[in-house]
Amino acid sequence: MKLREYQMTAVSQVREAIISGNKHICMVSPTGSGKSLIIAEIISLAHQKGKVILWLVHRRNLVTQMQTTLRQFGIEPGIIMSGVESDTSQPIQLGTYQTYQRRLKLEDLDTNAFFIKADVLIIDECHRSVSKGYLDIVDLYREKIVIGCTATAMRADSRPLGSVYDTIVDVASVKYLTDQGFLAPVRYFVPTDVDLGQIKVVRGDYDTKQLDEKFNKKKIVGDIVENWLRVAENRQTIIFCINVKHSRAVCDAFLRHGIAAEHLDA
Repeated sequence: MKLREYQMTAVSQVREAIISGNKHICMVSPTGSGKSLIIAEIISLAHQKGKVILWLVHRRNLVTQMQTTLRQFGIEPGIIMSGVESDTSQPIQLGTYQTYQRRLKLEDLDTNAFFIKADVLIIDECHRSVSKGYLDIVDLYREKIVIGCTATAMRADSRPLGSVYDTIVDVASVKYLTDQGFLAPVRYFVPTDVDLGQIKVVRGDYDTKQLDEKFNKKKIVGDIVENWLRVAENRQTIIFCINVKHSRAVCDAFLRHGIAAEHLDA
């Protein structure tokens, strides 16, 4: 695998941060910048030095994605994830933190076959790493190298990542990646008459109940359709709404205009 110049620079910056005495590094890299390749290169270099690496994330599909990426580097990792047979003898281990946390509770660490004596702990989507589930694991590796990576080094509840990480490596800005042709350029269309001054902020974001009361109105929902017809007609579109109720109202508005639409929620 051949990394882009800024990706190689990021690897060097992480190495320099460690040499400078920082054991816990937060690497911030925008969506679409290739975080997995950067992390895979870091894993590959550590592997060449005989280090044991544990990589954790919160979703199963991210584990399989990283497994595929590492195979392109000639590395076959072990997997710690429910429903998958584990091979803890491999020096590179990928897993979901939920499964790893549960298995660590099966018996004392001294005799626990699932406890990975890693030299390097890597946490993907590391804005989650200050949650209790992750902190229980991070505490086991406080004296080791901990590398977190995320596109969003902030949390909605405003809890600081500094409780885990000593320093930040800023990989590249969205503007740089766009100017270099790695990300698609974006055009913005913004209304000028939206007053959010009276909307409360809850856990770092606008209160959804108040937003729904202010914006889930027939005229405003109709304006969404009108403006979509003006700037994006016939283009496949995703519309992010305030809540389920608002999403259904917007979907119904498109359908009333004979425009194919579907409501999606979790």
